[in-house]
Amino acid sequence: MSKEKRETKDKSEKALAAEKEQFIKLQGSLHDRYGHIVALYAKFLCIKIDFHCKHKTIPPNLEAPDEVIERAIAVDINEVFETTGEVLDYMDAALVLQETVFRQLESNNTSSTTVVGQCRLAPLVPLIQDCSPLYHFLVKLLFKLHSRIPMDALLGHRERFRNQFTSLSQFFEKARSMEFFKTIIQIPDFPDSPPNFLRAAAMADYVKPVVVHNPFPEDDDIETQVDVGEGYSMFHSLNQYNPLNDAPFQ
Repeated sequence: MSKEKRETKDKSEKALAAEKEQFIKLQGSLHDRYGHIVALYAKFLCIKIDFHCKHKTIPPNLEAPDEVIERAIAVDINEVFETTGEVLDYMDAALVLQETVFRQLESNNTSSTTVVGQCRLAPLVPLIQDCSPLYHFLVKLLFKLHSRIPMDALLGHRERFRNQFTSLSQFFEKARSMEFFKTIIQIPDFPDSPPNFLRAAAMADYVKPVVVHNPFPEDDDIETQVDVGEGYSMFHSLNQYNPLNDAPFQ
């Protein structure tokens, strides 16, 4: 479902509202360990739907050129302030989800090389693909806010961003160390500290983090690299799931 949400651009608001209603029902109907993760994922997707219904210039995969982002924030500063809060909420939902997934893996001593481990980790691939451009969008928004609003009024935003920066850095570092992710995506390094929004010139030192999706290996490669094939095959098979073929929620 996350893959569909990242790639769908042309669905009507009515169709998206219906899907959101299904996700809301899903959040309250699952209570086991898998259910907790699924409920958090459903919450994340609800936030994603709301955000992109409101901000139609930002595509669901969040891969907007800088020119599009600049146009999106070249509006009334009050709107920029509101949008920044929405993106912080968007990022929070993603980070809570990944923290819960890793916490469950560690508490159950589940290896990332097992089917159970990979079932939990596979949804984090599109999450990583979302977090990187979300972070970039946040940096742009916060520099914009600091150019127009007194810094004391933005203390809460800076503290919230700093906490997210720390959590996201740890998330990416942990994912980079796992073979499962290495076969699927290239995860960028993060700097040691977040951008200094109090210094406008710091924007020139900022480097956008980019996640690169590795091509699916050829059959011959899979045969000779079993570990790579198994990890990638798990993610690939999950991404072939078509939600339209599934039974609707009752």
